Amino acid sequence: MNFDVEQFKSQFPLFAQTANQSLVYLDNAATTQKPQCVIDAITHFYLHQNGNAQRASHRLARAATDMVTHTRQLASEFLGANNADEVVFTSGATEAINLVSYGLANLCSVGDEIVLLASEHHANLLPWQRLAEQKQCELVFLPADETGRSDFSRWSDVINECTRIVSISVASNVLGEVIDFTILAQIKQRFPSVIIVLDASQIACHIPLQAVQWQCDFLVCSAHKFYGPTGIGLLYAAPALLEKMSPLHVGGEMVDHVTLQHSTFVDGVQRFEAGTSSLSAIAGLQACLLFWQQQNRPAMQAYEQELVAYLHDQLSIVCSPSTGLQLITSPENNVGIATFISTGNSFSLSDVAYWLDESDIAVRVGQHCAHTLWQSLVPIYGADNGLRISLAAYNTYQDIDRLVAAIDDFLSASLQASSTLSPVPTSVIESTYTNTPLGDDLSHLRWQDLLDAPSWQKRFKVLLQWGNSIQAKPQIREPQYLVKGCESLVWVQHQTVDNKHYFLVDSDANVIKGLSALLLFWFNGKTSEEISKIDIEERYRALGLDKHLSASRMNGFLALLGAVNKYV
Repeated sequence: MNFDVEQFKSQFPLFAQTANQSLVYLDNAATTQKPQCVIDAITHFYLHQNGNAQRASHRLARAATDMVTHTRQLASEFLGANNADEVVFTSGATEAINLVSYGLANLCSVGDEIVLLASEHHANLLPWQRLAEQKQCELVFLPADETGRSDFSRWSDVINECTRIVSISVASNVLGEVIDFTILAQIKQRFPSVIIVLDASQIACHIPLQAVQWQCDFLVCSAHKFYGPTGIGLLYAAPALLEKMSPLHVGGEMVDHVTLQHSTFVDGVQRFEAGTSSLSAIAGLQACLLFWQQQNRPAMQAYEQELVAYLHDQLSIVCSPSTGLQLITSPENNVGIATFISTGNSFSLSDVAYWLDESDIAVRVGQHCAHTLWQSLVPIYGADNGLRISLAAYNTYQDIDRLVAAIDDFLSASLQASSTLSPVPTSVIESTYTNTPLGDDLSHLRWQDLLDAPSWQKRFKVLLQWGNSIQAKPQIREPQYLVKGCESLVWVQHQTVDNKHYFLVDSDANVIKGLSALLLFWFNGKTSEEISKIDIEERYRALGLDKHLSASRMNGFLALLGAVNKYV
């Protein structure tokens, strides 16, 4: 049976909204869209079942309690657990890992070793750092191969009799590569007492989970990454370890007996669910898990594998030494992620993402909460961030075609902006580095070009061209000059000469430098009184930038404006 992507996508109402009918959503590793049944279930709960589970005997409370009980059983099946008594509801994978690391503290001793991957998401790194500091344990990292990836074939180099915990992400949220699950059985066979924790956040939407079969002790995931609601996550826990763990949160309904001086806690999973749960999210999760039971998982998985192969094949057309883009992922053993880096100096990945955003294509640029992974990749690729494209089953071949065509259009626009830029006088470039009040010379720019541009693509090209006129200023790339609130890195340094204000600006994105050229043109060489009379937002609207650049670009412009205004 083949997978019908159009029928599948039709169940996600966000794509049917007028504003989203042309949207190509490729940020699924961050969060997925929600099917109508999930949205309906949340509404239904508030309309018909809104009572506090396990808090009263009235029918609404009973209905809520039954819903939670049923959802826990469904979650057990989804996770590949033995039964519902092994499932804890959390607010997400991050809380689940914190719950596990906190709960295992009393099982750790000085000198115990905790094995992690150097490529870990912060959610699976920071809690273990804290545990290691508290219990004087040692963090040990699996060696990397020549490509910067964790080399699982060398697990025996770091796992030994001192190893207490092994906590790893099943798939990288940057590279998409899935671990070899047979290694888990090898570890357990040789070191049965080692506690294995798996972060399955990136695979839950793509590969059926099999917690018991994988011989892990804990497994976590977040519902919002597999078509479920935000604010709810799942923790599979081996009962024997769960009994020995201390709860992270304490409060109502997780207690057995309370006195003024001492309290005891109930047994089982309820001991780890203090307070009122996010019942509407659990109701949405219930609908999500039933939704998954209706899907042909093998057909869906086969379709996604074909799609990620096509994605990499098409990206290889625009990622080459001549374009300044380099693809650092491969489609093999991949959960639907493609990441490329910028190897040139003519534009940044933020510029590419801005262009894609204006083309109604959603991707993500940055380090993706995996700073340590990028630290290992810098010596190999010379880049400390990437542009990530992440697929879900509602994505199509046409989505990928639009993505690649938009990237190709951007490369053409960037090349055109560079080739049409007038040379900047050498004296001006030198003045930038000597901190004289001249700063960047913008006299060679034609401001009418921005007014005359008939479309956002044309205006974008003008901004790219203007951005090329803002010279690099490594001397101001310091924390005290960094502007907060911009999507890209932006630095502003201020000088006052004869009561007149001058600004030096630098950024990692040409389009932001192009926007900053506006402020330099309006502010540089003017007194505070002169600047106070300028209606910046009105000028911004007069240029039409509010119509042709997204709201996030406007926010970045206003953050830059705020940084400038604090000196005036």
